[in-house]
Amino acid sequence: MRIFSKMQKLLGYNSLQIGQITPFGGYDWQVLDIQNNQALLLSELVLEKRPYNTTQTPITWEQCTLRRYLNNDFYNKLPQNGKIAQRTIPNNNNQWFGTDGGNDTTDHIFLLSLDEVVQYFGDSGQLKVKNKSPISWGIEDQFNDKRIARDTSGAAAWWWLRSPGKPTYIAASIHRKGYVNVCGYDYDVVGEGGVRPALWLNL
Repeated sequence: MRIFSKMQKLLGYNSLQIGQITPFGGYDWQVLDIQNNQALLLSELVLEKRPYNTTQTPITWEQCTLRRYLNNDFYNKLPQNGKIAQRTIPNNNNQWFGTDGGNDTTDHIFLLSLDEVVQYFGDSGQLKVKNKSPISWGIEDQFNDKRIARDTSGAAAWWWLRSPGKPTYIAASIHRKGYVNVCGYDYDVVGEGGVRPALWLNL
């Protein structure tokens, strides 16, 4: 990983490949996808722990305080943030419960959705068919280990997704053991929700 990071500085971002780790803006990022000369990056670690929204009220990704933080304070502190593309981000309804995902948004920084977690970490078919899952609140499958993330102290930590949970004041998340919590956690879990930012980088 570190050998690749050193080579990356010499070769530039055009040498990125899916699945590799690359440094950008003072953090390490996992390359999830490459499309049209842009790479989708997800922070390797849970970088911070913040509430999805500071009050428990019906809200979507478009309106939540975590989105405002990521696209302002977090974005502004990243060196070379001019390389980050501004993209239209789809906000689909919760596939199990039909909870409204709200309007699509235009973001520099965002969280992954339920759809994207399945797309990039492995699809066992449980998101499409709820009764295939062995647990009632989420997805437990052969891809659990791929979804486990650690915080900056090295401890396994759960992390937010941008998708809505079962009711409108809950957001979906990834459990510290890698299960997909489709039902979700309350928005205002202060200081506990892991943040793994995602972005599209211009190559």
